[in-house]
Amino acid sequence: MDLVLAELRYNYGVVIDKSKRGTARKLARLRNICEEVKIAMNTKTTDDDNYVAFLRKNEHLTYEIDVSYLTTEVEVITLPFREVTEAIMNCMESAVLKPLQYITRKPSQMPGVLPHVLLVGGSSQLVVFRQLLFKEQLKRKRFEKIDPITCVSQGAYELACIMNDKNAKMSMTEPIAISYGLKSGNDQVAIILSKGTAIPCTSAEKVFSIYFDYPERINISVYQCEDDEGQELVDIEKCTEVESWQFINPEDCRRPRGQQKLTLRLKLEVGGTLQVICKDFAFNRVLLDEKTDSYINITP
Repeated sequence: MDLVLAELRYNYGVVIDKSKRGTARKLARLRNICEEVKIAMNTKTTDDDNYVAFLRKNEHLTYEIDVSYLTTEVEVITLPFREVTEAIMNCMESAVLKPLQYITRKPSQMPGVLPHVLLVGGSSQLVVFRQLLFKEQLKRKRFEKIDPITCVSQGAYELACIMNDKNAKMSMTEPIAISYGLKSGNDQVAIILSKGTAIPCTSAEKVFSIYFDYPERINISVYQCEDDEGQELVDIEKCTEVESWQFINPEDCRRPRGQQKLTLRLKLEVGGTLQVICKDFAFNRVLLDEKTDSYINITP
């Protein structure tokens, strides 16, 4: 995505104001388009065991990115294969090369351990990832045992075994790089888990009122916000919806508009597994959930 924004800035004189209303949602759309380009690179390129030959075989490829929703100056920009490849590699360097170099430079490290180190990384199957190994002269054969179909689930299973081993004395946490919140009213998101929070964690309870008469189902939408500036309520235009839940509202809990209250908590695990815990405030009863794509208004 940074490559696209740089292309707009340097070649078209277009600078995207990230603080402008509605820009966050547009950038989320751009991020999704860039993800599709990454997938296309992984499925429609010709691989090679030599990085230079890999670039030569695919230099005819270009990628058209629709930017008409970002600016009126240009509708589509075209990026050459080499630039996109180098941009992805630059993003991978700190996340991939440093830990790999640390492992491979340890004299006592067995080469067979490397597949297990990368077991939970689906990105290890990307063509660009393999080419990064060639470019840095890391032996590709060490990674051939990674199964792209089962690597994530197998790695998660092995990690779970370690975490449940009383003798392992191991725990895993990570700070989240984005805030999570719940849709509140028509145009705001109430932040429940702030950026920087260490996960796994469960948020504190937050009380919401339902502005709907005797609902049989209660629909809750969870949003991500990259820049909440420490505020508890954020304009929904700055957020992106990530998932929705539908909760069954027992008949004895149903109330007229504004009279039923809920306590809501977000539970987030390492790896991004997200859960909403919803309880009726008056009865202190946990509501069963059913997934949905719609929502009704709730107000803190």
